[in-house]
Amino acid sequence: RLPASPARWSLTSAATSSRARPPAAQTSQQATQPQRGALEAAEATRLKAASAYASLQASRRKLPCWAKLDEMLAAFRRSRVVLIAGETGCGKSTQVPQFLLDSIPNAKLLVTQPRRIAAVSLAERVAQERCEKVGGAVGYAIHMDRKVSQETRCTFVTTGVFRRKLLSDGALRGV
Repeated sequence: RLPASPARWSLTSAATSSRARPPAAQTSQQATQPQRGALEAAEATRLKAASAYASLQASRRKLPCWAKLDEMLAAFRRSRVVLIAGETGCGKSTQVPQFLLDSIPNAKLLVTQPRRIAAVSLAERVAQERCEKVGGAVGYAIHMDRKVSQETRCTFVTTGVFRRKLLSDGALRGV
């Protein structure tokens, strides 16, 4: 179990393992590299658009994951597969997807959760933190229920829904 302290977080990417992608595959991903400037611009836009966002932003920035933001973005630049381990409540499920949505404007994400209630609750929380409604840029898909649209870029799903998606489209096209 890892402590909430960001100094003790564990970040592992496929690029640092022996099974890293070849350089040719990495260069084709240059247009989708996470950029801190894009994230900061998205934060500023939300601050201007919604006065209530200032208090949400302040509480988000207190979470341990904000201290590791640059390290996480660098890991995502090196590889599409990054494992992030941290204690409950450190921001892995709520903040990291937002970092990616804001730093990669054309990103499409699937975030897996073990339970239906977790997928729905996290989608609602992340949408609230982004001053949006569920079903917009952030949605969810669970067994027998989904709230997504054409503009949904981050979908919280149960592991069962993710498994079915993998079986129907192993390449996860569109994600």
